[in-house]
Amino acid sequence: MLAGLLGAFRRCDRGNVAMLFALSAVPMFGAAGMAIDYARAVDGRTQLQIALDGAVLAGAVAPGKEVATAQSFFDAAVAPAKLDGASASFDLASGALTGTAHAVVPSTLLKVMHIDSVEIGANAAVQIGSKGGVCILVLDPSGGQALLANSGAKINAPDCEIHVRSTANPAAIFNAGISLNVKKVCVKGANVIQNGGKLAVVETSCAAIDDPFAGKLPTVSVPGNCTSPQPYNANGADVTLPQGNYCNLNINGANNVYMKPGLFQNVTFNGSSTKIHMDPGLYIFKDTTIVNSGSVMTGTGVTLYFADANSKIQFNGNVTLNLSAPTSGTYKALLIYDLASSGTDWVVNGTAGYKLEGLIYLPKRNVTINSTSNVTADKLSMVVNRLILNNTDWKFSPSDSRPMGGTAGAIALIR
Repeated sequence: MLAGLLGAFRRCDRGNVAMLFALSAVPMFGAAGMAIDYARAVDGRTQLQIALDGAVLAGAVAPGKEVATAQSFFDAAVAPAKLDGASASFDLASGALTGTAHAVVPSTLLKVMHIDSVEIGANAAVQIGSKGGVCILVLDPSGGQALLANSGAKINAPDCEIHVRSTANPAAIFNAGISLNVKKVCVKGANVIQNGGKLAVVETSCAAIDDPFAGKLPTVSVPGNCTSPQPYNANGADVTLPQGNYCNLNINGANNVYMKPGLFQNVTFNGSSTKIHMDPGLYIFKDTTIVNSGSVMTGTGVTLYFADANSKIQFNGNVTLNLSAPTSGTYKALLIYDLASSGTDWVVNGTAGYKLEGLIYLPKRNVTINSTSNVTADKLSMVVNRLILNNTDWKFSPSDSRPMGGTAGAIALIR
């Protein structure tokens, strides 16, 4: 009926009816177009939000490749919606994966008012990492006592889980006089020894996670040549090492040593009060580098890479470390790592104190942390073959940028 009346009104040529119709048609069609195109925009935004929510949830359960997984999921999910210019960006920081998306919905009747399209957007975020993430992953699948916590070992990491993949008998040993303030110790094997009595946080026959970083970390090209400078007998002076590749270098008695990224092979730092300052970047350590008692090593945005199975840094007694990994780029969140198919034991002796941030990835190495090693690490994750803790005092939470999913806590949308 309304269509008939409008048709009659449009065809009428008496008086000013035609002119009145022409003048009224624009706002009438504009109002109708607004309602129709608004509904299309709402539908488009709903589809965009669904795709973005699914993307951040998919990324949250893909440790080490959260952003790439979220992007792939979004691209696939939004394609059927046929939204013009649909795009999204993702970021992982502070234990949350966030996403922002935009698209354009072409208008229909609103084109009468010279409005060709309507822009739409969506936001989503999911909390990960800090809610029951794995801080320590011990990989040896068959090693007896793959995790050994001796008397005096203390860990204060209430947001963390420790996962042990060993199924040996025993898979882990917990001696008397230890303190484990963690969410859970998840041991894949059924047999453990608890000499100090049953620990409530220890769970056997547990679904310990796989190595989430296997085959996914960046490879490093190790220089084949290096210089062999004379020893630096600083006798209290400062030493600045220009960027380069150093072999068989002894630095004796320096107050301050200023380092730039490069290769360091068989380097020794001697001095009871030597302060070692590391510029941001990648440091490749080959063979054995020794940091002797009393030294203080600091670096922000640094990655320490062990060149092969025999390479390591030996921190002797009373060394202080304050090291943090890069927050972006190729080596994002990688603090200490190697990719060797085997590895020598890495022993960290008694220290004056640590503050470490990032991922320590030594999947083929047996790591021992010896007495008085006080670690106050805000954001730390560790992957090793086996682990021995001797009278340690650790306080840390999971690494934000390379979290490892755990069994405690749930992943949930927060926006």
